Amino acid sequence: MERVLTQAFAINDLAALRNALAQSVAVLYLADNAGETVFDRVLIETLDLPVSYVVKSGPIINDATREDAVAAGIEPVANIIDNGSSALGALLDQCSELFRKRFAQAGLIIAKGQANYESLSDSSLQFSFCYKLNVM
Repeated sequence: MERVLTQAFAINDLAALRNALAQSVAVLYLADNAGETVFDRVLIETLDLPVSYVVKSGPIINDATREDAVAAGIEPVANIIDNGSSALGALLDQCSELFRKRFAQAGLIIAKGQANYESLSDSSLQFSFCYKLNVM
């Protein structure tokens, strides 16, 4: 753990992320693996913004569900919502209307994981966000 916390980032877009956070009023945070929820909580605790933590509506491989997020202690630090889907990634056409609306209105989206990246790269909203901020 000590080595990981002290080594330099291979790609360091931290300044862009901090700038995006400074310009945002809230964060839509798309979770990835269930085992990472504890580390997500640690990051969310450092953010000075309201966070909506998005999980899967049902189990798929090892992706985080509401139960995983609650067990990791996310509930006191973020509003836990699900995307209405149990598919890999965030396939917007398979997500709930509520999630799609929140996604479209989000000022800042942190989407973790390869499946989220691949599924959202084709979205015109996410694609422009990804390249504009270069933080995904």
